[in-house]
Amino acid sequence: MENVRLISAVWLGLALLASTVSIRVAMSVALVEIMVGAVAGNIIGLQLRD
Repeated sequence: MENVRLISAVWLGLALLASTVSIRVAMSVALVEIMVGAVAGNIIGLQLRD
């Protein structure tokens, strides 16, 4: 994935998903974002840009 805007949109979408899930499950948003980030980094293959 070389398109920076696409990667940014995916990360923002995952953050929105994490906040929605945290409301439904009544967990802390930070905990859900950490879990979603771990899944995205390992399964989807998204990486941070330097």
